[in-house]
Amino acid sequence: MLQGMCRWTAVHGLTVLLRDCEEAGKAIRMCCALPLLPANRIVEAFDGIQEHTSDFEWHAQVQPFYSYVQRTWILGKVYGSS
Repeated sequence: MLQGMCRWTAVHGLTVLLRDCEEAGKAIRMCCALPLLPANRIVEAFDGIQEHTSDFEWHAQVQPFYSYVQRTWILGKVYGSS
């Protein structure tokens, strides 16, 4: 999962943003840590990450990544969403 997320950010041009913007990098790393949570807390935590970052100027750049995580890892039930 982590490798897939890292590859996605590189392929979709987020590398510079993540290098230059500490908060954006932190948001991506928090998404990468989601599988470490109990399965019943993952969706709540993911929603919290999105809500926390919604006011940052870079949010629109990261939104496609959030959509990828939701579509591939949460709705795709790679690690479940009870």
